[in-house]
Amino acid sequence: MADSVLTYLKTRNVVADQTHPELDEYLAKNQVTVYAGFDPTGDSLHVGHLAVVIMLRRFQKYGHRPIALVGGATAMIGDPSGRDKERTLQTREQIEANANAIKEQLSRFIEFVEPGVAEAHSAFMVDNYDWTHQLDLITFLRDVGKHFRLQDMIAKESVKRRLERQEGISFTEFTYQLLQSYDFLHLFREYGCTLQIGGSDQWGNIVAGTDLIRGMTGKGAFGITGKLVTRSDGSKFGKSDDGKSNVWLDANKTSPFEFYQFWLKSTDADVIKYLKAFTDIGDGDLDDMAVMLISAPEKRVPHHILAHLVTSLVHGEEAANDARAAAEAVFSGNRGDAAFDNAPTTEISASQIDGEFTVSDAFVLAGLVKSKGEARRKSDEGALRLGDDKVDDPNAPLSLDAFDDQGRLLLRFGKKRVHVLRCRIV
Repeated sequence: MADSVLTYLKTRNVVADQTHPELDEYLAKNQVTVYAGFDPTGDSLHVGHLAVVIMLRRFQKYGHRPIALVGGATAMIGDPSGRDKERTLQTREQIEANANAIKEQLSRFIEFVEPGVAEAHSAFMVDNYDWTHQLDLITFLRDVGKHFRLQDMIAKESVKRRLERQEGISFTEFTYQLLQSYDFLHLFREYGCTLQIGGSDQWGNIVAGTDLIRGMTGKGAFGITGKLVTRSDGSKFGKSDDGKSNVWLDANKTSPFEFYQFWLKSTDADVIKYLKAFTDIGDGDLDDMAVMLISAPEKRVPHHILAHLVTSLVHGEEAANDARAAAEAVFSGNRGDAAFDNAPTTEISASQIDGEFTVSDAFVLAGLVKSKGEARRKSDEGALRLGDDKVDDPNAPLSLDAFDDQGRLLLRFGKKRVHVLRCRIV
């Protein structure tokens, strides 16, 4: 076993930065309280958050005590990091509902107890709204604000990028760094928390927190950022502005089947990186999988292992097995109910299929293509199928005869994307 959790994380190639070079040795000799923050701007975490959650989980496995901070207050402000435009502000009621949903999700990955319980590695959750909503503005500006220099705040990458754009940045978002830094100070004082972790886009906020602690207490604190886990094209996992292209941890927003398929579709260039970041597979097995990518790429063994392990972690072993069975059924000639019961589904009424509703309309409705024009192009490429039948004319009316005796029709896009239409009689 590695000397410290940080050393182990480095062997997984997931660490971006650390505030102190001696932090590896310090963590090998000391148990610390460590926190990561999650702003409830939505009612579910996504796979971009999952990398940080797994880092927190690994700290707990090494005997450190995690705090999961749900940002009920900071979500009302909005973090400008990694965003090109300002968030739409939400009500306290919306954020509170989101926070409760995220707290439930976090409890699947980390062993939580109530604050104050003696076990050194038992995690607990806090909400920064509890200590932020009654802050006195004048006192906050005098005691906290004086430790921040405007030139340093403007030099922060997320702020610089926004200032270069026409819409700029509001004072509301500009103050986010102060509030996150104050969170670290509060947890340092109340729980002896000396370490914050987050994605690499949080580096400026984390360093600001360690500086604030040193400035107000004279004591040291630490920070670690993990690499943002990106796809091979460089795009990062995260919430898109419209939410439609995200991969969520909530089964009602991204089904276990879709979740499984997401990981199964990983490129060969990404799969080993994802196995290191999202699973605990050992180095020897990782080496074997790297060999399989070269010796038997058509079997996609590492991809199936990745999909099964991450789906099991998020949705449970049974859901992962069902998703795998559905995937095998969908793309084989012997598909039974598993193919239809677990695939993403859209309901359509018989009255909608009225002679003007075309095959391309069906693929647009299912979300497999964005427009009829794309449906025509993909049909010309041979990528669209109704069941096992290739779509030759996407402009043809969709017939009720295309549905099976249970009112189901399987739409396929290429070799990996599927959707079921269920026709109901009204």
